[in-house]
Amino acid sequence: MNGLVATVAVTFAIQAAVSGAGLSGPVIAPLATDALDLPPAFVGIYVAYVYALSAIVTATSGAWLQRFGAMGTSQLCLVFSALSLFAISIGTVWGFVLAGFLAALGYGPTTPASSVILSRSGADRYRNLIFSIKQTGVPAGNMLAAALLPSLALALGWREACALSGALVLAMALAVAPLRRKMDEGALIARAPSLRAALFQPMRTLLTDPDLRRLSFLSLAYGGLQGVMSTFTIVFLIEAAALDIVTAGFVLAVALTMGAVGRIVWGIVADRTGKPAQVIGWLGIAMGVFGVIIAFGAGHLPLPVLTLFAGCFGGTAMSWNGVFLSELARGVGPARAGEIVGASGLFTFGGVAILPSAFAAIVLATGSYANAYALATIPAILIGVWQLRASRPRANSGA
Repeated sequence: MNGLVATVAVTFAIQAAVSGAGLSGPVIAPLATDALDLPPAFVGIYVAYVYALSAIVTATSGAWLQRFGAMGTSQLCLVFSALSLFAISIGTVWGFVLAGFLAALGYGPTTPASSVILSRSGADRYRNLIFSIKQTGVPAGNMLAAALLPSLALALGWREACALSGALVLAMALAVAPLRRKMDEGALIARAPSLRAALFQPMRTLLTDPDLRRLSFLSLAYGGLQGVMSTFTIVFLIEAAALDIVTAGFVLAVALTMGAVGRIVWGIVADRTGKPAQVIGWLGIAMGVFGVIIAFGAGHLPLPVLTLFAGCFGGTAMSWNGVFLSELARGVGPARAGEIVGASGLFTFGGVAILPSAFAAIVLATGSYANAYALATIPAILIGVWQLRASRPRANSGA
């Protein structure tokens, strides 16, 4: 058990460090755009750029894992994440362009690598829980970046704050080096497979296996709604509920916090019930329902009730990832967990890029954030129903 705790702690810390580094660009953007004379919309372009590159990089994770091993890949991700922070500290537009590329190299393969490490842990009884705990590293890292980086920037300067953060992430990369030999022993090959083998073979597996294909489209719909919630909730609450930016930010913070808590809760529920596939399906329906309530009730609900529903929305829309990854890895086994999780990332990141863009287009076309929010929930509800219908016969037959 001590070894399992240590493994989860290490993968959690790596996930948090990489996620925090990836968010550093958007967090520091208000200061950087002023200094570089860039429009505020630059941050949206930067985020789309990082996610688009991450989708491509994560799809080729199988090549990284076979060449460097899971822990070796994790260490490389930390190095690239540190370099992305150093690139921001250059203090130029081209520095940000380079930072986005390096951040994608760091962010993309992290989840596939940690999925391999956790799949080898042998803790099948707690599989959904340990995957969920590890995935809480994403909101934890984001919250650390959002809470600490602005203060460091005001105290030291934004370039110096990014350089210091990069040094800390690089120190973590060096700290995990002794774990590489133990965790990756016997897992390396002489050279990486071809791009065709690394990208197209896992993708073919995803698209030809009915369960994996359904889970892939599920991650596209859920990831897209998660992206909408993270990106547009504050501006939506300001427009629809006439909240000030501080109050709207608080409501979003509650939603994000409940998302982190929900990841652990739903991991426990999935393990206790033994029906993770159904848990994922119900989460899609629930996040859709709460999203509709927020969409049409934001302008009418009292603030405490609105905050409560926002917490429920965050506790479903932001908390499916751990159970999803566990179910995906379980379906293919430890040997292929990394490459399949990596290939599925193309769908997840694709959803984060596509649905928020569609949301913005709907707002421009209709002038209504409420309609856009409600329409964004439809894919999650439909795929949740599909997931439930597909998983119930297996559960009833004792599969």
